[in-house]
Order: sequence, then structure tokens, then C-alpha cells
Amino acid sequence: MPNADAALISDPARLAALYQLDLISNGPIPAFDRLTRLASQILNVPVALVTLVAGDRQYFLSQVGVGEPYASQGGTPISHSYCQHAVVSQQPLIIPDAHAHPLVYDNPALQELDAVAYAGIPLTIEDGHVLGTLCVLDHQARAWTDQEIAILADLTQFVLTEIALREELAVRQRLEAQIRKDEQFIRQVINAIPMLIYLYDLDRDELVYSSAPGGRFLGYERGIRLDEVLTQDDVNAIFAAARSLVSPVTPPDQLIDMELSATHADTRTGYVRLLMKAFVGEADSPTRQVLGVAEDVSDYRQAEQTALEFKLRAARLQMLHTFIENASHDLRTPLTIIQTNAYLLSKGAQTEDRMRQRVEKIDEQVRKISHTIEDFLALVRLDQTPALQVADVAVNALLLSTLHLLRTHFTATPRIVEQLAAALPSIRADSALLQQAFYAVLENAVHYTPLDGEIRVRTLPEPGFIVVEIEDTGQGIDAADRPLIFQPMFKGNRTRSNDAGRSGMGLAIAERIIALHSGTIEADPNVTTGTIIRMCLPL
Repeated sequence: MPNADAALISDPARLAALYQLDLISNGPIPAFDRLTRLASQILNVPVALVTLVAGDRQYFLSQVGVGEPYASQGGTPISHSYCQHAVVSQQPLIIPDAHAHPLVYDNPALQELDAVAYAGIPLTIEDGHVLGTLCVLDHQARAWTDQEIAILADLTQFVLTEIALREELAVRQRLEAQIRKDEQFIRQVINAIPMLIYLYDLDRDELVYSSAPGGRFLGYERGIRLDEVLTQDDVNAIFAAARSLVSPVTPPDQLIDMELSATHADTRTGYVRLLMKAFVGEADSPTRQVLGVAEDVSDYRQAEQTALEFKLRAARLQMLHTFIENASHDLRTPLTIIQTNAYLLSKGAQTEDRMRQRVEKIDEQVRKISHTIEDFLALVRLDQTPALQVADVAVNALLLSTLHLLRTHFTATPRIVEQLAAALPSIRADSALLQQAFYAVLENAVHYTPLDGEIRVRTLPEPGFIVVEIEDTGQGIDAADRPLIFQPMFKGNRTRSNDAGRSGMGLAIAERIIALHSGTIEADPNVTTGTIIRMCLPL
């Protein structure tokens, strides 16, 4: 028996559209039953069906005149389906006599359902997928007239209209269920978070709503309003900032981030961080309101220095361990070269050029040792730092200062392109250490980028972070080396090379400094040409 194209019948997108309508599991549907009865009566046929063709089965969404056992089973195997051919062709299938038709002459339905004559119109939904057919069968050969086929096509449109209405209803029910679920989730979130959520009405110039997290906010046993724990000046500042959000010159998606002093229940002074965004009503409902969230960040500010110092102590121990492990290996080679050339110099009887070459080799190795010691000392100095000097730091300004320092240290560099985002907020950091990390990454890029290449320095705002990216067009990093480049003195073919007197400690130093600031640093794994080092610094 010729089979319809199995790939088209089993097309995942078509089957997804079929099952999404949830028609198969709903049982008999009166609206469809009326249409099959009407088709049977008007066309004077014993059998009328609304079929849905799945991957391995043909389902009867509605049926008139089907014999057993298929009537009770509500369908047939796909092997018994004439309709599958209409689904594949997406065209009406008209069969006057199945005995002589090349697609169905040996179909089991010819004998088991006595399906001699067949006319089926595909059920093509709006997205173009064909789900099945509205079809009629006769038990004897029949020459279908154009009028009969036109009537069947008109009835098919009624079937499609009913399907579309049910699809719209199903979509609406899913949306309503999702809205109920979202509303419940939002209520749970609001009730769970230890923050104040408030609504400020600009037209009434007052707070019209404030959540009450009670003892979870500022230590109060009762629910409080935001204006109870702030000074009047700060409350006025909030109102002024809220009004600015609906100014014609303010972008509609503007977010205000403020940090103000607040009074705790135990009378100590702390800090509250506020985020505000405006919501302007439609033309027929012009209410102007601002939604705000207030978070008690006092403990964060107090813990910030302690956490940084703890990480610093842990980093110091690791750095000292690294020094002991690697110092002998990385100093032995240049010392051996120095010793060999010094011995040869002591033998005398060498030309002046040869002696100069040996002195230059000794000088080169001394510089390598000097660079290595300087980088080790940088790690040791981190261990000796009693506390990070944390202050507000403007990242863009610090990067520009670092680039100026870089240009003074190198006689020539690749082209450096600055792509710094505007209006970045400040971060809390040790500016001297952070500049050392920036310099180490930039120096690494300069060393491995040809002079006709390019280095791009960019900053990007992300929720809760400022991202700094140093991108170069140099030789790149091997995939196998990428997880190891931040290990002290890692000897990869690129970032831990000891060429030009470099110790291979720069990225290791940068990684530790960024970690001390609760940030992250990584080499972008998706770059195929050059390298991007990405540093994420928390606000």
C-alpha cells in the first residue's frame, strides 16, 4: 500500500499544533457532530467524519455511520487512513472508486470499512498546518459532482471556524490561568521579601501604599511606613526624585537608585537603598504614580569590609603557597643562564662582541628575575595589606587613568579604542588595587597584540554589576589553556609566557584583586579571534 510521507505526517510542529488544541481527549463534541450529520444528510452518504491525523493513528473527532470496532475505538491505525494523503498534499482528495485509485487500492479500510468512494477536504488552520479532514465515504463507487465537493468545502469552513473558536478559548483559558498564577506568585513574593514596597501618588503628593514586613525590616516589630524611619529632608528628596521621573525630559524607563540614612528600631543609624520607577496611566486614566522598593542595607555596609578582609587573608595564604612552589622553578632557569655566561666571561680570550653578547644575556636574565620578583612582591603586598581602602570609585575614570599610565610605560602600543558606557554608577572598591588589576589585564593585551592590531576597552551596565571588558586582536588563548590562565605562573603558550621578562603573574594578580571585591574575571569562551577578558564588579 502506498504510504503518505511519514516525515510530513510526523512533523513535530504539525503535531504540536494538533495536540495544543486539546481536541482529541475531549470526547464527542456536539458542534462537530451536528456538522457530520448534516454532511451525511445533504450528500446522501452513509459515513461522515471529522478526522485528526496524528503520527501513528487517525482519530475521529466526530463520526456518523462508522462500523465496529472502529466506532468504539474512536479512530483507526494510520495504515487505514485515506485522510493522511490529504494532509500531506494539503489538497482535497477525491476518490470515486478506491479499487482503482493508486493511493488507496490496497488500503485495509477498503475491506474493513467498506470505504469505496471517498471525498475529503483538509482542515488547514491559520498557521498553515493541516490537522485532518472533513470527509465522507460511500460503500459503492461514486462520481462526486462539483456541487457536492463545494458543499463539503463549505461545511469544512464551519469545522475550521469551530476549531478556531476553541483554540481562542483555550488560549484565553491558558492566559487566565497564567495570570492567576502570576498574581499568586507576586503576592507570595511581596509577603516574603524583607523590604518595603511603596507606591507614591504624584497627584496627591503622598504615599498611598506601603507594605509592612514588620520585624524583617529595620528591626521593627510592627509594620512601618517609609516616612517613619527617614528624616523629613530625605522624605522630601524622595518626593522630588519621584516627580522628576515623570518630567518630559526623563526617559520613560528611567530608574532612580538612592541610598539614605534611616533609623533602626534600636536607634542606631543605618542605610536604606531605594529603587523607584514611574508608571504613567493611559490617556483616559492619567494617574501618575511611582513604585518604589526600599531595602535595609545597613548590615551589608557593615559586613562589606569584614568580608573583603576575610577574602584577603585567604588570598594571602594561597599567594604565599604559590610563591614557595614556583620561585625555585622560575628563578632557576635565568640564574643558570647568568651563571653559565659569567663562567664563560671569567675564562677570558673572547672577542669584544662576544663578551658584549654575554653581558647582554646576563642583563636580560637579570631583568626577567627583576620582573618576576616584582610580581611576587605584588602578591606578598596583598598579604601585608591590613585592610582594603574601600570608597566610591568611578570605573570609567579609573580606566582612563590606567590607560594614561599604560601609555607612559610603553613606547608604542596597538591602537586602543575606548567604548565606555555613559552615566555608570559608582562602585565600592579599593581604587589602587582595582587599577592594578586593570593595568595587569591591559599590559597582557599589549604584550600579545601586534602593533597593527587593536585593543578595545569597554564598560557595560548590567543588573547589580558593572562589566569591564578588555578585548584584543592578538593570537588568542587555546581552549585547553582557558581554565588555567588565572593560575599563578601558568605556562600556557600565550598568557603565561616568560618572554620579554614577564613572569606570567599579571592575570593571577588581577584575578585575586577582583575576587577580593566580590567580583569575577573570565576569558570569554565564545571568542574565536583574539581574546576578551571580562571583569564583573558588583555595585
